[in-house]
Amino acid sequence: MQAEHIEAAVNFGSQLLAYSDEFTIGGAKPTVQLSTAAIGITSALTLGLFGALGLLLTKPGTGKIALSEEEASALEAVSSLYDVTDADKAVTERGTAGEVKRKQAAEKFKLDYQRGKDVREVRDKTLAYAEVEGALLAALLRAAAPQEGEVFFDLGSGMGRALLSAAALHPELGECVGVEFLAGLHKQAQGYASKLSRAVPRAAPVRLVNADFCDPSVDISNAGIVFAYSTRYATASDGITLTELGEKLKELPKGARVITTDRRLRAPDFQLIKQINDPNGDLQLTTGFVWRKAT
Repeated sequence: MQAEHIEAAVNFGSQLLAYSDEFTIGGAKPTVQLSTAAIGITSALTLGLFGALGLLLTKPGTGKIALSEEEASALEAVSSLYDVTDADKAVTERGTAGEVKRKQAAEKFKLDYQRGKDVREVRDKTLAYAEVEGALLAALLRAAAPQEGEVFFDLGSGMGRALLSAAALHPELGECVGVEFLAGLHKQAQGYASKLSRAVPRAAPVRLVNADFCDPSVDISNAGIVFAYSTRYATASDGITLTELGEKLKELPKGARVITTDRRLRAPDFQLIKQINDPNGDLQLTTGFVWRKAT
């Protein structure tokens, strides 16, 4: 004697998938039968999914921000100082292989600084290392409109990549000053900066300072443009308004421009000029803001 036969079909215009649960008292197992059309649609959906994932993993630097020949050449020259070999230039989900190594080195420098100190008395999250995408920086600097002889500051300059890029992109700047808290990163930046004049002979002068930019001894009162990769910098309770950096920027003269990433400055002291979203399609998108000091 056989049990009741159960059969259901799912149709998308025509029958694509049939599910059959046939068994006897002996216990035959259910079977699944896929039509050729169903397999075709499944394959198409799978290919589409991987195609979309491929777009997300687009090589950094190949996004949709248009660069002039001069900008592209300047950024390529600076990039060649940091990612020297083909192995360094290999792209991963975290950036180039060279950038991954620099992040690992930066983490070591941070741990060296923290070692033996009370965790309540040391910086941590605000020391996270990152490198701004060159094309995004170029676009943000365009919006900031550097003027002949102006001084550019990078507060939290790391190994100096954004600083050297600004010097290469805008040789009309009077000076580019990088302020970095961690001694290990400062030393690395010195090494890269020593090679800039050979890579970009017309680059603006560069000066590196090993200090906490919040310290009163760091004078930014003559700055025309300030850049800060501020994604991990201290914020107010809203999680987006910069506090320590905002306090330091009170030293700026009226009309100075400030570039921040992912974090905002408090109005009415600063007026938003431009917001640019990084279109490169990697898994860590960055939003850049350009501000003008209004008071």
